Amino acid sequence: MQNNQYIQINESQIVDPVVKLLEDIRTRKTKVTIPNSEDIIPSLWNDRTIKKSVLAEVNIGDSSPQLEKPIRFPKIFQNSRSPDFPTAKQKLILNRLEKIPVYVVVTDNQELVMATPRDDQEETFFDWLYRKYYNWFVWTEDNGPISIALFFLNKEDAHLYLQEIGKKNPSCAEKANLHVQLTSLDTFYKLNRTSAPGTQAKLIADLEEIHNVAFDYIPKNLHEINPKQKHNKIIYQGNPIYILKPIVVKHGSTKTLIDYKITDKFNNIYTRNVFFKLEDAYMAWDKFCENNTSLKLPLVPNIEIYNLESYLLDLEESEIELIKSNYFVTPQISFQDLKKELNIATNKPELSLKKKVERFVTTKSKKLLQFYKGMLWVFTSDTLPTEDNSW
Repeated sequence: MQNNQYIQINESQIVDPVVKLLEDIRTRKTKVTIPNSEDIIPSLWNDRTIKKSVLAEVNIGDSSPQLEKPIRFPKIFQNSRSPDFPTAKQKLILNRLEKIPVYVVVTDNQELVMATPRDDQEETFFDWLYRKYYNWFVWTEDNGPISIALFFLNKEDAHLYLQEIGKKNPSCAEKANLHVQLTSLDTFYKLNRTSAPGTQAKLIADLEEIHNVAFDYIPKNLHEINPKQKHNKIIYQGNPIYILKPIVVKHGSTKTLIDYKITDKFNNIYTRNVFFKLEDAYMAWDKFCENNTSLKLPLVPNIEIYNLESYLLDLEESEIELIKSNYFVTPQISFQDLKKELNIATNKPELSLKKKVERFVTTKSKKLLQFYKGMLWVFTSDTLPTEDNSW
């Protein structure tokens, strides 16, 4: 006769394996490596007939806490992500990008709003200490949750992002006085190359232009596509750019290579001109044809379609003279937006000295009131302010 034995299990002993896995990933006990498209199928982007699954490698480690050994010395006087930034070539690129407007969402103190990973658990002091240790002595590249600063080429897209932030956390958005701020493309480029471990800067393309290039320009074979450009029927990698290239013009039996050129106010001549909208490139070519009727130029220019991120990487590996020949052309829609803002600022009536003083006092008094309420809370309460009881 068999004896039946029963083991009583408390509910506290039952652990959801999914919850445990997510917690182990958060605390770096378990690492998940997801290969990118280049690692899996090099031709996946451009071949519409290939359909294959993507496998993620999960390394289940020991559940006990482990301190990773240091693998590098901290770079005190160098940037961890790009130690040599800015090189001579990158300085030239920064100079070329500084006149292109982009938009970000910032607080009243001009702080960038970061998109952070969702984490319901508060960071303890030991978590903070380990994160600092990891960033200084272990980090070589981002391989976990990251915070992202978003830059927008289209002002309307930036306002849509601001509205989404306001919907999800209206009280926070109101207190911080979140708004769309104008900056320049060189700011994005610098932050993209030098952001701290765990933070990245991403440029959001004009969504309308992405639709045009993916569903119109490429299917119709309007222009040559750079062979390194990744795309398929519904996806286009990066921010579309359009490069006006030299064109061959025939005069009888002779052929002449004609460059589209831009001359700035300092009489510098640029022969490699980059546009962010195809219609802007067409407008520039039409104007060039009008000014050079004797050349009998064709109506359709020679344009190469590419993406900004890959093009900047190419420039970093190019000769200095090639970088100098580049000129990034401000999108007409951005130029018109800037013009409207300048007109509004110019036509805005000047405030009297009395009004200026009253506005200054009102603004400062509000901030002082918030500060003193916060100090009062610290000395009279044993809890920290929250969204429900904040001042």
